[in-house]
Amino acid sequence: MDLKLVYRWTSRGVLAVSVIFMVFVMSVLYPFIVGNFKVVPPSYKDVSYEIEDNFLVVKAPITIINEGLYDVNDLNIEMTLKNSSYIFAYNSQSFGKIPAGAGRIIYISLPIDLLKLLQAEVSSGYYHFFNNDNFDFLVNVKCKYALNTINVVIHYDREYLWEALIKEIEIYWEDATVNYVDNKTYLTIPFLLDTAKILRGSGEVDVALITDNGKNIGSGSTEIQLGNRYRGNLEIEINDYSELQKQQYLTLKLTLKFLGLEIVQSFRYYWEGMP
Repeated sequence: MDLKLVYRWTSRGVLAVSVIFMVFVMSVLYPFIVGNFKVVPPSYKDVSYEIEDNFLVVKAPITIINEGLYDVNDLNIEMTLKNSSYIFAYNSQSFGKIPAGAGRIIYISLPIDLLKLLQAEVSSGYYHFFNNDNFDFLVNVKCKYALNTINVVIHYDREYLWEALIKEIEIYWEDATVNYVDNKTYLTIPFLLDTAKILRGSGEVDVALITDNGKNIGSGSTEIQLGNRYRGNLEIEINDYSELQKQQYLTLKLTLKFLGLEIVQSFRYYWEGMP
């Protein structure tokens, strides 16, 4: 056997395999190098919001462009909305395949459980229901490429502006009036409630008027309109008129009810008394 001939053909075979492998590697890497495979995350103006039951659903488009030679398979997008101490929402969605030479706009949705958020923030006075904040919006795009031989993970981190659902509550104690209807005493207090435009329809506010020693001297319930600056009156039926004749601190306890949520807020005021 001619060993030189065997070596020559073996070397040629190895070289051919190496060339084929390099061509394969370059066909895989080239789309990433020149930007023919890319993920375009949503800009802030592309984000929309919907209320579904007691969820605030954040929706946004992600554009994936695959101008490479191979199909993208098993496409999965993971989304996390968080700040330094709390994960507000997480979702993972699968989108299947994007053929070679194609692009696709994918609409992702991230549901924020408002009831869960409410329960987590009782001790902080429901902070994120009344205050704006900046969150991290983390997006991980995972897929398989090049005949499923390569796992691709692309990570994006965007800032997300959380807007308070309840912008303002004002109680106009100075404009309160006392009315007598059918032998009953009513204390009427004007109020303002400003809520985010994403909220729609109506809700309810239950009212309790409480003295500093814990005595409940009146209660009532009023319908509220959501999604705008709403002005109305709190109608409180007084069960002990003598308490309104005293100079004392009174606390107005409001329970806001909407979307299956109950948010309690209290307002303390020095009542000058009545004749």
